[in-house]
Amino acid sequence: DSVSSTIYTAIGECYRKIGKSERGIKYLQKSVEINPNHLESHRLLSELYLESGFVKLAEKELIIIAELDPYDVNANYRLAYIALIKGENEKALKYFLKVAEVQPDNVRLLLDVADTYEKQDLPLEAAGFYEKALQVDPQNDELREKLAELYRKNKQLEKALPLFEELARHSPDEIYFQLVLGSLYYFKNDSLKAQKNFKKAKELDSEDWRADFYLGQMALDNKELEKALVYFKNVFTHKPDIVDGWVDYGRILLSQNKDKEAAEHFKLACEKLPDKAILHYFLATSYVNLEFYNEAIETYKKTLEISKDNVPALTGLASTYDLLEKFAESDTTYELLLELEPKNALILNNYAYSLSVRGVNIEKALEMSQKAVSVEPTNSSYLDTIGWIFYQKGDYQTALKYVEESENLSPTPNWEIFLHLGDIHFKLKNIEKAQFFWLKASKLNPKNKELKDKLGEINKQN
Repeated sequence: DSVSSTIYTAIGECYRKIGKSERGIKYLQKSVEINPNHLESHRLLSELYLESGFVKLAEKELIIIAELDPYDVNANYRLAYIALIKGENEKALKYFLKVAEVQPDNVRLLLDVADTYEKQDLPLEAAGFYEKALQVDPQNDELREKLAELYRKNKQLEKALPLFEELARHSPDEIYFQLVLGSLYYFKNDSLKAQKNFKKAKELDSEDWRADFYLGQMALDNKELEKALVYFKNVFTHKPDIVDGWVDYGRILLSQNKDKEAAEHFKLACEKLPDKAILHYFLATSYVNLEFYNEAIETYKKTLEISKDNVPALTGLASTYDLLEKFAESDTTYELLLELEPKNALILNNYAYSLSVRGVNIEKALEMSQKAVSVEPTNSSYLDTIGWIFYQKGDYQTALKYVEESENLSPTPNWEIFLHLGDIHFKLKNIEKAQFFWLKASKLNPKNKELKDKLGEINKQN
């Protein structure tokens, strides 16, 4: 049988050489029929099937070969690629790993294994085989970068850093490696090394916005606001389509109470990038701070034209309607917000406060305020709101408890909290304490007419 199979295989090989594959296949089929364990017949038959486009038949032959010779490199390799084509990544891995046992230093194979692990969303397993490939081919920077990026994307910073450091040494003029190193050190809170890399990036290209953006973030973290402004200005000067540069610059101006400058800045930003809702939102915020309420409303509406159901914009719109005492519009907006986010503590608090200062729907206001406080029990503003609701209900002792807690938790002195404390003490007949808190409120908000009237009335009584 062995001799017969060998003869049939030889005839099949001859037909293959003269381009008569069909006849070759028939002789080889006869060979394996005579001797099912004749490896050469199966090998040649699998090749003829592949050459003729009969992939399923070829796969069947390759499986037989792998069973007869589990470490047949060619059969396992081809079975792996067929499995990949069929999307059977786990099966492909099985065959690749079998080859790896025979050829542990085959770089192409190690990369195929790593790539297949990545397709299975097993990045760390993939990294192990990239590491092995790099050990075999340590000069391969393309492979080193692939491994470094894999570690970076999977937050393996300690493993990514030395690889990127090596890449930067090999390619000192490549700005990307400096930027990545800077960002990795930034996330590690190593500001000195991060600055070194970002400044090196700026030396390589003074107009590359990415280094300025990170340096701006670092200056912001360190509360070096003037430095941050310079860096963020560089960002939107060199790259006007980067929204974050405009936003971060403007937010610093707002934090410095430079509302007019902020409004001018965001107005320019909106002209440059008219389809970016966040820029219109901050422009509206600037207008509110400047007490340009009608302009703010129109700008919030513009934000909502670009980004329908934008919760921050709707929240700002509702608050601005309150300031203009357009309560029907504010209630409608708050109700829409509650449909969108019924458990949002800020929305619940703001709506509750709006109702409480008007003295309407107090029970509804209390229910919403209690929900907000249950979500954030140490939020000073929310405690002030619920205290004011109890004030409106005539429960002044409970009101005092909440508003005093609000004052204790407030990060900065708040004139409205002092106003409420004064009002509560006045109701409790603590006239001196009422005057004390109204005076504190007046120092923070000297133009407030309500405070002037209250203090004037006390002075008359005295």
